[in-house]
Amino acid sequence: LVWLLLPLLPLCSQSRTLTTEAVKTKDKVQTMAMQLLIKLENITIPTPLTTTLRENDNNYTICYVLQFLNISSNLIRGSFMGSSEIRSEVDSLRGFVDQSTPCPCSSEKLTPPKALAGLQTKSKFSDSVIFTVYHQLKEYLKYQQKNLDKLEIC
Repeated sequence: LVWLLLPLLPLCSQSRTLTTEAVKTKDKVQTMAMQLLIKLENITIPTPLTTTLRENDNNYTICYVLQFLNISSNLIRGSFMGSSEIRSEVDSLRGFVDQSTPCPCSSEKLTPPKALAGLQTKSKFSDSVIFTVYHQLKEYLKYQQKNLDKLEIC
């Protein structure tokens, strides 16, 4: 019986390694998101620019997270209110998530984040847009941290 189980030992080791890597990746993403969230919490956002986060069908997918981070990064411009530092952190987080779990979904399935979609047409009001993006990003990161166990690939 032992001889029959011996060939399975490397598989057990590999599955443990994969699980460990997944946990390390999750911990790294959580740490990066928390650092970004702390920076966003320290920025005072005028009340009229704080809008509620809208629900979207794709909230629980890696592809949606990547899309949200990508659009947020594109909307954060210049050096207003530490925007270059925030943008750099958003890009780092997006890059790490994309590298560790690339989005395999077809672009046809993805709908742009409703919270940010309207801001893309208002980019000429960059200061207001940046405040709104900061707020949306902060709310989204809090939302994702509470629901991390529900996150799916597609």
